[in-house]
Amino acid sequence: MMPILKTFRLINDQEIRLLEDRFTQRLQTWNQDQALFPLTCTLQRSPMTAPESASLTTYSDDEDTALLLLEQDLSALKYSLFGNTCSSFDSISARLLSGLLTTLVDASIGSKQAPTLTDWFYPGSASLLLQLHAGQQTLNIYLHPQWVLNALPIRHKTRQVTGSLEDALHPQTLDCQVELQAFKLPLDALLNLRVGDLISSDHPLASPLLLKHQQQTICQVRPGANQLYKSIKIESPL
Repeated sequence: MMPILKTFRLINDQEIRLLEDRFTQRLQTWNQDQALFPLTCTLQRSPMTAPESASLTTYSDDEDTALLLLEQDLSALKYSLFGNTCSSFDSISARLLSGLLTTLVDASIGSKQAPTLTDWFYPGSASLLLQLHAGQQTLNIYLHPQWVLNALPIRHKTRQVTGSLEDALHPQTLDCQVELQAFKLPLDALLNLRVGDLISSDHPLASPLLLKHQQQTICQVRPGANQLYKSIKIESPL
């Protein structure tokens, strides 16, 4: 039996914000024409498992491609349209729902096929949860993974020639410090220090110095000379 292949795609936060902004703009148009109390929206990743709450309705486009799952509780829509969640508004709200879905995702008819919940909910699914809010009510819409991928802008791959790590790091410079072991210095001696002054320390002559970068010890070094210039010689890594 051939395995059933499913879309695997991790949707990043930037892509979620991009789609959420798109839904917000489309909602503004619908709110101006229909809403008594405007709907707002948030977008997030769908759970990996199907919601335990009750029945969901599948919607598709004209080609019968499944686009979304919709919770049948239309309280948020009723409140947005009429400022009331009374059941007497169920019928008219269900009819007006078609216009809302067309505005948001171009879906307004029930699917003739019978897609399963596993088409939306599985590890690695690109499905997103679109939540519409009005008052204290929320309507959950689960976007099909393939719809999400089709709605995202196409990424244009740029081929970059990679060089060697040595060439990439060659122009980089780091601030390093060579440190003695800590020692005590009288305050008056510290305040009166001048260029060329000699101070005594508790650092043993046989003990190596510490080379540090951003307080991180890199290796042990000793004073040395290179072409008559004072230098340091690496003794051992840490």
